Amino acid sequence: MKLKSKSTFDVVCAAVIGPVTQPQTIIAGLPVDGRLRIVGRSSLNRFSTDKGMIHLTLVEPMVVQIPADVAWTGRSFRHSVACLRAKPELDAAAVELPPHVHPGSLHASRGGDDSRNP
Repeated sequence: MKLKSKSTFDVVCAAVIGPVTQPQTIIAGLPVDGRLRIVGRSSLNRFSTDKGMIHLTLVEPMVVQIPADVAWTGRSFRHSVACLRAKPELDAAAVELPPHVHPGSLHASRGGDDSRNP
């Protein structure tokens, strides 16, 4: 028998795209300097034809598990993340930065948008 293990880590979901009763996407956040910073989102329905305004809904912060092999660029995940499962038994305030994320890369720039400069 061959077993494969996959590494995961936790992020905080404090908002969703779409109504809370049927969210289309979760917004992933990580704590930086005592504040929750948006670092990514799960995939939108790729077959959706709705290209209009996005409805962002704030939710009670909860811990969500995602794969640890996601690519990181600058201050956010390079691609959308996969939500593996919700972990309501954990406290969202206890989530920490994953080892491969450097806190200095998450600070906002002083001279405008530097999203092109990781």
